[in-house]
Amino acid sequence: ASNAGDFIMRMIRGCAELGVAPDLDTLVELVPVDYVADALATLVARGEPGTWHLTNPTPLHAREFIALLGRLGYPMERVPYAEWRAHALAKLPPTNPLFPLLPFFAARADAVSLRLPRFATSETEAALGPLTCPPVGEALLARSLAWLRAEGLLGAARPTP
Repeated sequence: ASNAGDFIMRMIRGCAELGVAPDLDTLVELVPVDYVADALATLVARGEPGTWHLTNPTPLHAREFIALLGRLGYPMERVPYAEWRAHALAKLPPTNPLFPLLPFFAARADAVSLRLPRFATSETEAALGPLTCPPVGEALLARSLAWLRAEGLLGAARPTP
């Protein structure tokens, strides 16, 4: 399971529908809900106060992420962010999953503003012990795509050569 309305899931769905994605110099993090649930249960059971950052310690560069989407049946052309943004702001249909994010993209003319912050996670990782988040890679992304398809939120994958 996942949150179909979060930024990454909307980007996957919306860009798959468009067949084009912004070429971004950033990292992509996917944090599965089952890992978050297990991590929260573990942290609550410890009973210690703290600030816990539940992130994925092994993100994937956006370019590799888009290439992996292509290998999994959702090929997308990478275009410069400014070109992608202009197209989205001018022509994105209201049915596209990215449509609710148009104000977000309108306010961000520079691709650098889309970079996500990195959080210090050493205390969280120490508190969680052997519980680890699966890396962003083929297995995790394939699972996310299968969930989106099962929920009717993503079309069928195209055969890859």
